[in-house]
Amino acid sequence: MPSRRRRRGVLAQRLDVLTSTLFAAPAYKSYGAVIVDRKYEPAGFRLVLGLKDLRLVLEAAEEARAPMPFASVLRDHLLEAVGRGDGELDWAALAEAARHHAGLTGGSGGS
Repeated sequence: MPSRRRRRGVLAQRLDVLTSTLFAAPAYKSYGAVIVDRKYEPAGFRLVLGLKDLRLVLEAAEEARAPMPFASVLRDHLLEAVGRGDGELDWAALAEAARHHAGLTGGSGGS
């Protein structure tokens, strides 16, 4: 298995390709780097606030009888992250839930 430093280098190269072509917006570049580096502090937008906002969206969707299946998946991932104690990290730390569900190991980079 490649070292963590080597994997980070490969991820950084892939990020550079993506953010210089298809996803050339500043948000992709900055959040992409945060995710690759696993540096979720200081938080620009905390996970716990994302969970609060998503709850409001789901309430409004329910009132309108509008299904939002991906929002429910996102809520579950946010709940998982907050339950893990990551609620104060930047919402880019949702990448850690994806890592977990993909069977990848290692803790969050926020601490």
